[in-house]
Amino acid sequence: MKKQKIAICDQDVEYTRQLVNYIAAKEKDSFEVTGFSDESLYRKNDENFDLLLYEETFFQNKEEAGRAKKAICLSNGEISTEQENMRVLFKYQPADRILREIHAGIGKVAGSMDTKSIWRGEKQIFAVYSPWNHRLRTPFALTAAEQLSAGKKLLYLNFSVCSGFCKSMGLEPDMDMGDLFYLLREGEEELLAKLKSSIYPLGSYQVIPPPANPEHYMEWKKGEVRHFLELLLEKTEFEVLLLDLGCVMSGFFEVLDLCQKIWILKENRTSKDPGIEELKELLEKFKEGLTGRMEEVFLPGGQAWREDGTIQVEEFYMGEVGNCVRHLLGGEYAS
Repeated sequence: MKKQKIAICDQDVEYTRQLVNYIAAKEKDSFEVTGFSDESLYRKNDENFDLLLYEETFFQNKEEAGRAKKAICLSNGEISTEQENMRVLFKYQPADRILREIHAGIGKVAGSMDTKSIWRGEKQIFAVYSPWNHRLRTPFALTAAEQLSAGKKLLYLNFSVCSGFCKSMGLEPDMDMGDLFYLLREGEEELLAKLKSSIYPLGSYQVIPPPANPEHYMEWKKGEVRHFLELLLEKTEFEVLLLDLGCVMSGFFEVLDLCQKIWILKENRTSKDPGIEELKELLEKFKEGLTGRMEEVFLPGGQAWREDGTIQVEEFYMGEVGNCVRHLLGGEYAS
């Protein structure tokens, strides 16, 4: 069988070496892999490559990237306007994931999930965020999860720091999101084998608890959270993911880019919120048009927890928060 020729171009010599060695070891019968850490060396090579993986700043002359039959741009995290029509792969993620994308790029397997397929309703991601950490953010997110889970399999993910989520919801998890990210670095199969052990039922939907150790958020690399969410949509039966974003982790904007709707909570109905205005500016810098998926939601400041430290979610479903959520969702959810 004729081997497919692959070129990997990155100025990071060690990254290139490790990726070349990994692919060569895993696919020695299928791929012939060559690494280049300098553009001039690539230009001197006259081979016709079937696939080119190149780091986004590697080529001064962008036309060189068109020499191969197919190309994948290795991004450091942010997708520029000129990359929107390219096949882009986040550079810092497990090698087995990159190998899967190589197969997809050559055409041996189906490609990774297209963000547009999420927007079309086949798979959906919603996010709730508040620059000022609105005290009703989690009750609002849980209420939205309850409404959106009608007739659909929904997974709620809480990204919070020392929020007391598990205690207030009566959960005593053996595994949480922090454990899953450690498994993900070992490989997708390791993660998927343990995934069910970290998912807990809550009402009509299911949840993955936030990391018990908040330092885990600082250990996550750009691209890892997006990779994790894509795996949940590709490899599980969940149709909807709801993200309760209580912190800004690495790769925050690329996570928002996956979302169909981003609800931003505020406590003042009329005046402009400087935190929200700053967030809009940052989103526009990351990707033009992303703010079009934002919706500002006014919720008056209220008490989220009872005196015993628990959240009585049913009270929010039936009260002002529930009415607000039903109004936002409209249609079959409207009261």
